[in-house]
Amino acid sequence: MRILKPPAIAKAVLWLILNHSHPETMIGDFEEMYNEIARNKGPFRAKIWYWSQIILTFPSFVKNSIYWGATMFTNYFKMALRFIKKHKVFSLINISGLAVSMACCLFITLWIFDELSFDKFHADSDQIYQALGNGRIPSTPLPLAAALKETFPEVIYASRFEGIGEPLFRREDKAFYENGVAVVDPDFFKIFSFPFLQGDPDTVMEDIYSIVISERIANKFFPGEDPLGKALTMNDELDLTVRGVMKDIPQNSTLQFDIAIHYDIRISNFTPAGADINSWGWWSPNTFLKLQKDVSIIAFDQKITKFFQSKFEKGNDDEALTALPFTERRFFFWETEQYIMIYSVIAVFIVIVSCINFINLSTARSANRACEIGIRKVVGAFRKNLIFQFLGESLFLTLTALVTALLIVSTVLPFFNSLTGKQIAADSLNQPSILLIMLGLVLFIGIASGSYPALILSSFKPVQVMKGHLNLGSSGSVFRKVLVVIQFSISIILIIGTGIVYKQLSYIKTKDIGYAKDQLITISLKGESRRSYDILKNRLNADNRILGVTGMADDLPNFGWTSSTAEWEGKDTTKEIHIGFNFVDYDVAKTLGIELVEGRDFSREFMADAESGYLVNEELVKLMGLESAVERPFKEFGKAGKIIGVFKNTHFLPLTYQINPLYFQLNPVRVNHLVLRVPTENMPATIQFIKDTWEEIVPMYPFEYRFVDADFDRAYVNIERMGRLANVFTFFAIFIACLGLFGLASFTAGQRSKEIGIRKVLGASMPGIVVLLSSEFTKWVLIANVIGWPVAYLVMHRWLQNFAYRVNMGFGIFILSGLAALTIALVAISYQTIKAATANPVDSLRYE
Repeated sequence: MRILKPPAIAKAVLWLILNHSHPETMIGDFEEMYNEIARNKGPFRAKIWYWSQIILTFPSFVKNSIYWGATMFTNYFKMALRFIKKHKVFSLINISGLAVSMACCLFITLWIFDELSFDKFHADSDQIYQALGNGRIPSTPLPLAAALKETFPEVIYASRFEGIGEPLFRREDKAFYENGVAVVDPDFFKIFSFPFLQGDPDTVMEDIYSIVISERIANKFFPGEDPLGKALTMNDELDLTVRGVMKDIPQNSTLQFDIAIHYDIRISNFTPAGADINSWGWWSPNTFLKLQKDVSIIAFDQKITKFFQSKFEKGNDDEALTALPFTERRFFFWETEQYIMIYSVIAVFIVIVSCINFINLSTARSANRACEIGIRKVVGAFRKNLIFQFLGESLFLTLTALVTALLIVSTVLPFFNSLTGKQIAADSLNQPSILLIMLGLVLFIGIASGSYPALILSSFKPVQVMKGHLNLGSSGSVFRKVLVVIQFSISIILIIGTGIVYKQLSYIKTKDIGYAKDQLITISLKGESRRSYDILKNRLNADNRILGVTGMADDLPNFGWTSSTAEWEGKDTTKEIHIGFNFVDYDVAKTLGIELVEGRDFSREFMADAESGYLVNEELVKLMGLESAVERPFKEFGKAGKIIGVFKNTHFLPLTYQINPLYFQLNPVRVNHLVLRVPTENMPATIQFIKDTWEEIVPMYPFEYRFVDADFDRAYVNIERMGRLANVFTFFAIFIACLGLFGLASFTAGQRSKEIGIRKVLGASMPGIVVLLSSEFTKWVLIANVIGWPVAYLVMHRWLQNFAYRVNMGFGIFILSGLAALTIALVAISYQTIKAATANPVDSLRYE
């Protein structure tokens, strides 16, 4: 007689429902009934009966599952609380390690989310692009924006954007230098959707004498007033009418400014004499575009590159023009993408270290739970019940750690913001994506860190554990040692990384940059103060407290004006060559402390210097292909002259850039900044003298000055912040790793207590026992060095490529990092080893 099988799905459901109560016999009985009904009434009636039994059984299954599940959960919860209460130190260490690791992960997550949010608040942000010359240069030719909009239908709007230093703005008795001033074209506020409080973004820039200000500037100049239609005077020369008021620019915007004025103001007031504003060789502004939807950027890049090359007299196949998505601007210019990767890896490292820490501490205390496990197994607990129990305890500890981590984050967030320069609000933790990450952290850390102890503890044999015979086997010992190697490999990588970052930053701050930046002061000149430059210079120069006075058009420490219109004999006219330049006054080499390698400085004894003199750096001489450049003809901005001196290559750009060809042109009329060298002695009195002189000659202008070395250091503040942040996370990773090592030392000392007791009875000394217990850990830390060194070298070698001038990593920092890791490890285990070495041998041999 053929035996019929019930539906497979129905059988599987029934098996699930009966899973807790010997299902084999009952499922066999159900199959017999199914066959009998199928033979008598047909398969269809049998299937209906089979499913109906499942449906009738299901309510009791749900009820029993909820009841017994709640009962078991309550029991596990009580046991977890009891275990925490009984082993306070162990639980405190475990929760602290998990809480610190989760807090670090949350901080890193908040930082990454903030970085990823940059420039995303603009409407149609995916249609906004920045034009880049030669694939990377942000400055572009002056005529580019208008030409692209006119030539290519893909371009809806185009605008130039450029900062113009620190103009003086005045209204009645209020006068301030403002450094957040940008010049833009009328399309700018059609491209970018900066929120406006007053005014129409589409029309605010139609008038050349319009000005748009931020809410901060409005409160500063027009407190309690409606600023629309009122005037602000720039540099005591131009009256500009307020046509719009923006909300303050969000912190997560790569374009930061408080005042926007028409670009034509820059053309008419800040253009060098003789310069051709229609020249494609004059590169200055950033160019932003809003393109049509669904434009192929690859095809668009090819079209604009071909157009771009056609604008040079003989063409230039090396020139290229590309469109960078605006939302990628933060990654491209600030290079934060690599730091996102670095901190993400650090977060993963910290989670791994904390999980290893939990595993080591749990296995170290396994003997304390042996009897509990044995009793549970004797009274009928299955291994899966024990696994669920220990995983539940792990998740409970992890959830407790999360609550602690949230308290840490809320408390430390202001310090974190000051450390990173961010403005992250506490309510950022309420974002759905952050909440999902928290849930993921609890599940991942809880299950990952609890799985190994759960599997190991649940595998104990009841007879062995009740007799006190615990043998975790050699494989468990090897696994724990591998975990220690992983922990300290990670720690060593982080120690080496932070050491090299510190070394590079120290190198940047102490490197000879070609001029003496210490004790250099710059003062911005505007309006009447610029016209009083000669009087100020002569008055200050006459006092012996002033070591040198000169003037410059672009300010120190970093100036980046470039031009491609310079001419000299033998120049390759088929190439677009960009050269840095600055307009300066007499005594520039003396005041800045620049070393002349050939020729002389500008001098009043040579009248021709004012009309035709140029100072060039060594890099420009090299570009010209000359051994000696003095007296060689040189022409720029239509001003023909000759080179009178060559100065040593000098860093007037951050050290992330190579030294570029550079020239100085004597042109006191173009000076915008007064540069003074002052002695270190009696600095406050010297500053007061400068202030008194300023207020006597130009009392209507506020006296503001800056130290060049402080501005120089600010150029690297972002890198320094990244380094400090990495130091903090490295410290906590090492701290958590030490907790794990402490746990393993505790476990090892407990496992070898009888051996130690016998050795002491036979005459072993305390130092000998300490060395015995420490030697094994020393061996594993040395192995961690072998693994960590090459990884750290590859990672940091790649990071150092971001700097044109960088340190040689050397072998010393690797040795020091290895010794530091070894010292940290020995300190972490010292308590346990000394405790074991000083224990009474009678206690450990009592049951032998």
